[in-house]
Amino acid sequence: DNTVGGIEFTSLPQNYSHLQIRIVARRSDSPGSNDTSGIYFIANSNDSTATNYAVHGTNGQVGGFYTYGSANTTYFGRVETPLGGSAAGLYGVGVMDINDYSSTSKNKTIKMLQGAVGSSYGFYGPISYLYSNTSAIKSIYVTTFSGYFAAGTTISIYGVK
Repeated sequence: DNTVGGIEFTSLPQNYSHLQIRIVARRSDSPGSNDTSGIYFIANSNDSTATNYAVHGTNGQVGGFYTYGSANTTYFGRVETPLGGSAAGLYGVGVMDINDYSSTSKNKTIKMLQGAVGSSYGFYGPISYLYSNTSAIKSIYVTTFSGYFAAGTTISIYGVK
């Protein structure tokens, strides 16, 4: 609705083996040098400033195919989304699987497939994350870090037995 920059899913039930998050999103802020930007996922709100997440992935973009990695990120998932200046009706999509989210003896692994198209920019690819923490994930905060979610954004969480 152009006024919400963060959503928190709290009190996640701990009786599933895995979680799946499905995302269809667009941001309402104006574009800078690109016409896409991300929405980010953070486990357990009290861990939002920690850098115990790691990422590696590949993605295709206009102009090439890239690989990347980082050992110290502050989030466990990022979905590329079109910004407000992109053509109407364009959204970023993603499916994220969080394995063993309720385990208190394992670090968490997250795999994700995502894609987005802006007016002049495309992005797609598989990504994996590590949440280096054995605590159960009891809440997930979804944020734009700056800007807002656009109308039509949908984020759904499913438990997998």
